[in-house]
Amino acid sequence: MRAREGEMATPKELVCMTGAGGYVASYIVKRLLEKGYRVRGTVRDPANSTKTKHLRDLPGAEERLEQVGADLLVEGSFDVAVEGCVGVSTPPVPLYFLESILMSRWLSLPSKERSAF
Repeated sequence: MRAREGEMATPKELVCMTGAGGYVASYIVKRLLEKGYRVRGTVRDPANSTKTKHLRDLPGAEERLEQVGADLLVEGSFDVAVEGCVGVSTPPVPLYFLESILMSRWLSLPSKERSAF
């Protein structure tokens, strides 16, 4: 059962928030925690306390926020993050950023493999 406006979600509902440390995503994490969801947020480096402190300081974070490392450029790195989640939220990503990632991957391939990409 999903939480309605103003209601707490059941504690078993787990949501993945990609890029949880970012400006938009951290606000979404805050709102999810306020609604009682458990949140598994992906961050580049969960051990970097300087960049993750604002998430740990959110009300409810100690009990319901888990931070896991994930990298867009590493295949399979989001597998653990989304496992068991009822939903995944991704903040907006500028198209030029995605295009540059895809182009750099394409250029790193041997020329004979580029046509298949």
